[in-house]
Amino acid sequence: MSKIIKFGGKSLSNGTGLENALSIIQSKLKNREKIVVTLSARGNATDELEHILELAKHGKPFQDKLSEFKNYQIQPLLSGKLDKLDIGFKEEFELLDNLIEGVRLVKDYSLKTKDLVLAQGELLSVKTISNLLNLTNASTIPVDSRDLFVTNDYFGNAKIDEPKSLEKTKNYLNALPINTIPIVTGFIAANERGETTTLGRNGTNYSASLLAKFLAVKTVESFTHVDGIFTANPELVDNAQVIDHLSYSDASELASFGASILHGKTIAPLLDHNIELHIKNTFNTKANGTVVSKDERSTGVKSISVQNNITLINLEGKGILGRSGIDGRIFSTLQTENISIGVISQGSSERGIGFVINEEHQAKTLEVLHEEFRIDIKEGDVNSIKSIENVAVVTVVGQS
Repeated sequence: MSKIIKFGGKSLSNGTGLENALSIIQSKLKNREKIVVTLSARGNATDELEHILELAKHGKPFQDKLSEFKNYQIQPLLSGKLDKLDIGFKEEFELLDNLIEGVRLVKDYSLKTKDLVLAQGELLSVKTISNLLNLTNASTIPVDSRDLFVTNDYFGNAKIDEPKSLEKTKNYLNALPINTIPIVTGFIAANERGETTTLGRNGTNYSASLLAKFLAVKTVESFTHVDGIFTANPELVDNAQVIDHLSYSDASELASFGASILHGKTIAPLLDHNIELHIKNTFNTKANGTVVSKDERSTGVKSISVQNNITLINLEGKGILGRSGIDGRIFSTLQTENISIGVISQGSSERGIGFVINEEHQAKTLEVLHEEFRIDIKEGDVNSIKSIENVAVVTVVGQS
């Protein structure tokens, strides 16, 4: 295999996005490039399914939204050629009906259930693209990455077992018919028991990097809805420019601090085997995009990123002074709840520790930390555990 080709959700949205994505793949096949394609859910499918789950959980009507979702997903196949297609959406649609109705009845859902629901977006995506390509006399096959990637039981943000995943991926893809192009689901995987897990939001980039590493290819082309990685968010900064080249280290920093078109774990598999990542625009194929590689081509500031929807957590108290193990208790307590921490600071007096989290985890973070430090609070060693909302993290990335 010579390349991994990845498309994000907006690149696969009905209309221009989907048409361009198909054209890009067809062009590569015409040029006899050997490729593996990996796909996100189409359009806003992941957000829509998450919204439908929340409606059902709170006992609100969800049927119309679910019908809209199904209609959007099947629309590209309703082209008068339906008799030539083996769409096979029945299984995914019935599973969604049953799972979401179950959520409505019990008024709750687990991360395990959520992963299974969200996974249907990717499964529908690869079936759609494979069917449409096969109408053009291409030879493709949809591949469920749950048959390739093995993870732990961390539903919502699972960790890949690379040795087992490497073996399964090579065995599965090597057994496909010659000249058949695999169209692989991004974002999803399975644990040892075959239960569906997901790799975290924007995880299709991570899936693409893993495939590149396992298949020993030298290039990943990641097609998205923007011209590349910018010096700043172009929605906030009018004169933001596309960065032609980034090193692995700079790209990793940007992924960790707000570059939404990268996944925080994307870079490691590329770095291991010196695999280049080319970020391109599905809607502007003439743009050069951004290349990420090991080369350090320039110094200075590369980009300024902003993370919104952040909450600052402060833990203060006289008992923190000179006392070891406080930070370890914080980290282990939140790790158990699968809550990620960023930008940690400690006051010079060592009487306070602050860190940031995603705002969606605010209530749970305060709850578990108050429980963990209940004795310390009672004895007066910890005076307060409080949050500050509406915080943003501004990060300057570059090398001096």
